Amino acid sequence: MPPATLEITYLTHKQIDKKAWNIRLRQLNAPIYAHAFWLDVVSPNWHALVAISAQNQNEYLAVMPLPVKYKFGCLKYLMQPRFTQQLGIFGTTQQLQATENEFMAQLKKQFLYIHLQGNINNDVLGQWQRHKPILKTIKRQTFCLNLNQNYQQLFQNCSKRHQRSLKKVINNSHLIIKQIDYKQSIQLFSQTIGRQINLNPSYYDTLHQLFSNPIISNYLFHIGVFETADQKPIAALSYLVFGQDIVYLLPSANEQGKEHLAGFLLINHLLETYANRNLILDFEGSDLPSLADFYKGFGSQAFFYPYAVRSWQSFFGY
Repeated sequence: MPPATLEITYLTHKQIDKKAWNIRLRQLNAPIYAHAFWLDVVSPNWHALVAISAQNQNEYLAVMPLPVKYKFGCLKYLMQPRFTQQLGIFGTTQQLQATENEFMAQLKKQFLYIHLQGNINNDVLGQWQRHKPILKTIKRQTFCLNLNQNYQQLFQNCSKRHQRSLKKVINNSHLIIKQIDYKQSIQLFSQTIGRQINLNPSYYDTLHQLFSNPIISNYLFHIGVFETADQKPIAALSYLVFGQDIVYLLPSANEQGKEHLAGFLLINHLLETYANRNLILDFEGSDLPSLADFYKGFGSQAFFYPYAVRSWQSFFGY
């Protein structure tokens, strides 16, 4: 356990020892988003706050990635990267209790504008809340399902409504699941959800960079639902298997896919494939009641993480 007075060091991108960083993140079983190879894609100039071992200057204890951006070339601010649900502070429970308040104090000193999401192990003792009103902290939720049980039990844990939908798609002999190329997954997403919310083209650039990355691609899987005579997927899912996590990263379905409940078939595929394994399926949300109910219907539980916000107005006092 580090002492309560342990000094937190600010590191620019060039100063970060990425080998030491990834070793520590692996030791902590941290999500893939916090690893250097992910951050290098979604936030190429990321910085960090680090608690360094007094005995070994090459050993990181607790760490906080900082997705830094600049306005007008000189004003430094933080913006949560795309396709990166949770960042925040990573360390053991004791390390977080000893240092989390100081991490947040350093955050206020360094940045005038902040939009940063923590992780489910942050703010347990209200350390983020102590920095109001300069930092406003919002509670967000994700739904997670423990897959370390047999498929039959996973099925029984679903709501009755979900069980009926699952039976319907499982018994539909016209629907099949196949592996697809990541470009097919991105294309269907862009034609459905992406179009609905009018995503900027740069979002797709980030997706292509993530999915084609030689390290990240080792943890990625892409599956699609097809009607037997069709050559294009009516639903797709790109997901990550990293450490003990399965991340439900990029789901999509067209109107045909929605009509055939193809999303249920994709999730059923995950339940069948990964049942009885020490893995957690993270649905990556949601705060939207309709999506929250959908994920809860599979027997998942809600976990909460903090979202810290500091506006320009709060810095200038109006």
